[in-house]
Parts: sequence; C-alpha cells; structure tokens
Amino acid sequence: MTGMELRRHLAPAAIVTACLLPFDAFATSSWSASGSPAAIDYSLFGPAGANILTGHLSAVFANSGVQAGPFELLPYGIAHLIAVHTALGWNIFYSVFVAVLSFGIVFGLSFVRGTAPRTWSWYLALAVSAVAVLGWCVPSAVVLGHPAEVVIPVLWACAARCALEGRFAATGVLVALSAGWEVWGVLGAPVILLAVSPKVWRAALAGAVTLALLYLPFLLTGTFTMFGFAWTVSNDTLLAAIAPALHAFPWSLRLLQAAIAIGAGCLIAVLGRRVVYGVWLVPLAVILFRLLLDPVLLSYYWFAPTIVGIGMAADAVQRRQLIPLAFAAVVVGVCSVREAATFWGAGIVGLLSVAFVLVARRVDLGAILTRDRRGVLDRKDAETSPQ
Repeated sequence: MTGMELRRHLAPAAIVTACLLPFDAFATSSWSASGSPAAIDYSLFGPAGANILTGHLSAVFANSGVQAGPFELLPYGIAHLIAVHTALGWNIFYSVFVAVLSFGIVFGLSFVRGTAPRTWSWYLALAVSAVAVLGWCVPSAVVLGHPAEVVIPVLWACAARCALEGRFAATGVLVALSAGWEVWGVLGAPVILLAVSPKVWRAALAGAVTLALLYLPFLLTGTFTMFGFAWTVSNDTLLAAIAPALHAFPWSLRLLQAAIAIGAGCLIAVLGRRVVYGVWLVPLAVILFRLLLDPVLLSYYWFAPTIVGIGMAADAVQRRQLIPLAFAAVVVGVCSVREAATFWGAGIVGLLSVAFVLVARRVDLGAILTRDRRGVLDRKDAETSPQ
C-alpha cells in the first residue's frame, strides 16, 4: 500500500470515527447507567493488565479464569492503574477506547475492500457500517469487557486480503496478532488458502514468531494456567442437546472444536477462491462453526459474525450487487436478534453461507453485473455518438 493509498483509507476512517463520537458516548453512558459501570470481567482483566504494565508477568495468567490475550488486558490494566471508579471516569475511558477501536475497524474495512475509496458508494458503505455496527457492537463489546469479538474478525479479513495479494508473511502476522486479543484468533488460519498458490510455510513461520513474542514471556514464568480452565456447558447449546451428560468443557475439547472450525474454514476457502466475497465468507464460516460447538453462547459472541456481515454488506453496496447484500443482511439479522442467536441461528447462517459460495462459484455475479452495466453504457454511447 502506497502512502497516497494509505492516506485515502485513513481520511474516511477519521471522518467516520469523529461522527461516531456522540453515538459512542450515548451508548457507553446507557450501559453504565444500567448497572455497574465497570466491565463484566474487569475484576480479572484489570489486575492482569496492570501486571503486564508493571512488569509482574508471572501474575498475569496465574488465574485460569483470565481467558484473554495481552492486547485485551492492557486497556483495562490502564483503567486499573489510574483507578477509574466513577461513572464519569468510566464513560470517558470507554469513549476513548471505543473511538480508537472504531477508527481501526473502519480502516480495516476499507483495507479489505482492496482499493482506496473513490466514489460516493464507498462513503455510503462506511456510513452503513458505522450506524449498524460501530455505534452498537463496539461500545457493547468494550463495556462487556471483550473487544476481541469485534477486532478479531476484521484482522482475519485483512489477513485474507493480504493472502490474495500474495503477502503471506503479513497474513500469518495478522492472524497471530488476532490471537493476541483472544487465543481463538488462531482459528483464522484458513484465510491463507484463499490464495491460488499459498505459501503456507511462510505464513506459518511469521505467525509462529509473532505468537512466541506475544505469549512466550508469560509461558516462561511457569505460572501460565489459562489452559487449565474448564467451561460449564450451558443448556441452550448444541452440545447440551447431543451430549446431555457432558457438563464440563476443558481445553482438550476446545482443540476438537478448533479442528472442526478450521476444517470448515479451509473448505470454504478452497471453494471460495473464485468468489470475490471469500474474504468475508471464510471468517464467517470459522466463527459460525466455533459458535455451533461452543459450550456457552453469551450475547457478545454474536458481535463477531455481525461485524463480518456488515463488512460484506458494505462491500456489496460499493459493488452495487443485490444478492450478496441480501445475504449479508440475513447474517446480520439472525445474529442481531438475541432470541434467534442460538446454535440454530449459527447452523442456518452456516448452511446459507455454503449455498452462497456454491451459487457464486457457478454464477459470476460480479462479471454479469459489470457486463450488463457495460452493455448499457455502450448502447448509450452508440445512441449519442454522431453518425
């Protein structure tokens, strides 16, 4: 990306972020007024993040309940160190944090599109993204203590774009950086297969080095207990329906869940190499299979597929393609309705995703629409040209 292209991506991101500030302030203040102003897991994440900042690395993951990466812990560590405790203090902290994340997400959505914004349609797409997602998902994720749910999908989509452009080391680094927010970020690895001739070893090496830099300092302390945690299986999950005797879900089963989610992502990546929306469909497939087999379905888990759906919708708006836009709207609709956001919702959207990929492979919607528009322009030119 050249300097000029970078500036053309940064400008709309800054504009949209500035416009969002009043909405972010309203959303965070509403959350604070509804209960305790501190984030849900702040009692764990705050001290853990403060330990990173003060150099007490052996204490960061000494509690197995800390199921978050260093990037997610650091902001709450800052809040802990500066002793944020009043509602006003939390509102200011949340507003700054949300503004930074919003800027990064809008920039990421612009980067994934692959070209710098040039027409009004891209700004319209950014506006749709801002209203539908950034003013709702990002503040909610921050206040609930899990901003990883809105960051990881965007990093995966950016990694997919890098894979398509042949920048395989950057792909591995971006996937590893997503794991720096929460460990499940490694599930984004299948995006490398969107490339026609992927250099998997290059991405794997770059990703492994990045992961080592992120987590090895904590592992070497000998007090890294994250993988000793076990989740209680919730009654509203698919696992409870198919294995009623299963009550605890340890990390060994997380590995099985990860293998299935990665397998689904690899399949969609291979099938979707000729589909222009593969950069969104592969992350969506991985997320949905993760949710389908998750022992707990908390409300903020559904921010991740919602972000992907809105990113795809913004892409479809700029391309002026109705069918992908309708598909993205269904994804966002299912994930946004809490009553529908169960494992049934994940299954339905997953089946629709596979169907969309298969149809798009056989019918190149982008080429058809482009050809039709070209034909209209050619006819108009023929009619207006002098004889």
